[in-house]
Amino acid sequence: QHLLLTVISVAPLPMAFFLVKKTGQVVGCYGALQNDALARVNGVASEAIANVRAVQLAGAEGTETKEYEDATESYLEVIQQTLYKETALRFVSSLLNDA
Repeated sequence: QHLLLTVISVAPLPMAFFLVKKTGQVVGCYGALQNDALARVNGVASEAIANVRAVQLAGAEGTETKEYEDATESYLEVIQQTLYKETALRFVSSLLNDA
């Protein structure tokens, strides 16, 4: 009887390990997407600030502002699409790890 209970309690472990690994990979991909989108926002801002004189001389403040707004909007869309999923996956992963 003890052997049967042991087998029953250990049998789901490979599936749990697999799910933890997969959720970790998905969360990692979501994190990379978020970081890339934020890096784009930072790149646009840094470039405009570094070249502020050239931007002013060219009268391109509106263009730079629009580019920054677009990058920020894109970042927020990525966050909106991934954050809830990422949070749910982290929660499931922590449940599986604690089990």
